[in-house]
Amino acid sequence: MASTGTFTSRRGVPPPSAVTAVSSSLVYVDPNIERKAYQSWKKEWDIDGNLTQIPALRPREYAQISRPKKTVQRAYGGSRCANCVRDRVVRAFLIEEQKIVKKVMKEAEKKQKGGR
Repeated sequence: MASTGTFTSRRGVPPPSAVTAVSSSLVYVDPNIERKAYQSWKKEWDIDGNLTQIPALRPREYAQISRPKKTVQRAYGGSRCANCVRDRVVRAFLIEEQKIVKKVMKEAEKKQKGGR
């Protein structure tokens, strides 16, 4: 008995004509096999990017892998990329340095006024 599967594009939309049926982007879809949804990469908060160090899996598969494979061993490992973490550290350092410089300038101004 012949299979009742159809040819569709990878996006799940049937081809509009026989010309696109020759295209290499078409695959055979067997109706007896349940289709698996594609999983997107885990998104990053600061920028609109992907966390490529963490695997893109379906929720059930993600629950079954070990914890070291779900995170990266650094601050903000599961939610920020390395560049964003570095930028945050540098920004915090510069803010603290700015506070110290402001304090030193204020003390120098007091000394200058008091010395006259």
